[in-house]
Amino acid sequence: MIMLALVASVYAYEPVKGITFGNVSEIKNHEFYHDIRLRFQIHRQAETAYPDQLIYSALYFGSLISWKKIEPMGAIDRLCKRNNTLDIYEVSLEQLNDRRRFPMDRVPGAGALLRVVWGYFEPQGFSSENDVIVVTSRDALSNSRVLYHEIAHYWYSAFCLERYTTLTSEEFAMAVQNEGEP
Repeated sequence: MIMLALVASVYAYEPVKGITFGNVSEIKNHEFYHDIRLRFQIHRQAETAYPDQLIYSALYFGSLISWKKIEPMGAIDRLCKRNNTLDIYEVSLEQLNDRRRFPMDRVPGAGALLRVVWGYFEPQGFSSENDVIVVTSRDALSNSRVLYHEIAHYWYSAFCLERYTTLTSEEFAMAVQNEGEP
């Protein structure tokens, strides 16, 4: 029964339909200050050189950097969306850049000059009730930057920051990513 639930959640997000995720983490719950909760699950095709602990660390520090920017806006106590589970899918670079699977119009912020996509965030993803981050595996430093960027999009959406700032979601995510770089 539990296995059926995992398989069903993998196929809930249409663009990853047909990809087998042999490594699906337990749902993780992280409680933070101001009663903020991050609930997520990682879906991977196989074991990769980028261990789960590095993903957890990137999500945690990307969240802290985001909140440092959100707090002065006066929005930190105002989550506007329900705390659903954030589904994180790690797919190959070829799969993520397959325009039949992930058309450019489905990848927010992907302009004509963007040739390779390393990750993206989709709030309450296509045919899914959960927010979705899709990333591809590279090296630890690159993946951390991508996750800082994508988790910033998640928090921008969760706090409805368009009500509190003139920054777009992409500008906010770039600021978080840049602050997180060594």
